[in-house]
Parts: sequence; C-alpha cells; structure tokens
Amino acid sequence: ALLAKLDDAAQRAKLRKSEAAQRQASANLAKTQAQRERAEVSYQQKRSINLRRQTLVGRGSVSQEAAEEAQAAEEIALGDSKISEADTKVAAVLQDDAASQRQIDAVVLAQHELRAPFDARIIARSKELGGIVNAGEAVFTLIAPDSIWVKAYVDEALAGGLGIGQRAFV
Repeated sequence: ALLAKLDDAAQRAKLRKSEAAQRQASANLAKTQAQRERAEVSYQQKRSINLRRQTLVGRGSVSQEAAEEAQAAEEIALGDSKISEADTKVAAVLQDDAASQRQIDAVVLAQHELRAPFDARIIARSKELGGIVNAGEAVFTLIAPDSIWVKAYVDEALAGGLGIGQRAFV
C-alpha cells in the first residue's frame, strides 16, 4: 500500500520527455532503414549500368568517358550504401539509449513513492507532513496485522526474572 508520496511533477515531466525521445529515436531508426534500402537499390542500379557500359565500351558502342563515369557512379553509390548502413547502426544504438533512459526515469519516478513492504499496520509516524527526511531514516513503524505488540513498564526490582521468549498474560 502507498504510505507517502513526494511531489513528482518534475520527474513525471522528465519521464514524458524521455518517452518522446524514445519515440523520436524509433522514428529516426525507421527513417535510416528506409534510406539504407534506397541507397542499396541505387547501388544495384548503378552497378547494373556500370556492367552494361563496361561491356559496351569493349565493343566501341560507348565512350571510355561514359564507362568511367558509370564506374565512378557505382563506387559512389556503394559508399553511400555503406554510410547508410552505418547511420542505421547508430540510429539503433540511439534507440537503445533512449529506451534505457526512459527506464531510468521510470525507476526514479517510482522512488517518489513510499510503499509498505508487506501487509502491515502503521503504529507510529516519525515525521510529519512536509518534514525533511534523510536517506535511511524511518518515517513509519509498521507491524504485521496479525501480531500483537505490548509496551509494558516493569519495576526494576521485578525485572530480574524476565527473559526472551517467556510467556506473559495480559
């Protein structure tokens, strides 16, 4: 059960921002994948043209300059294809990074809530609403609902016979 909650408006905004960054990274990855496919198609086309021109230059049907231009175009298209592939890998890493940042922000947001670790009853509150709490400091004292706690004052003169585990009648 929720016992206390810190103001989490700033952290919720940070989480929304990281969720938007994750969506943006996902869209960027899809864009780079499409560009990679386009660059691959362009490379295949330039390669095909180059093969035809290299064949035709041997027959004298195409000038040497046209064959060299086709060769250069194929090499440029291959380079563009490799750049697109690298861009896709970078975009995939950025998407993973954005997802990790979103998870971190979600965990930090969850830390703005103080929850009971088990089904319990609150028997004492150490801090008041608005009070400052240091890390590790108790805010509530909890007990299991099926247990009974008794606070008893025993005269020191009678305390000598008391021991751990003794039965008591209340």
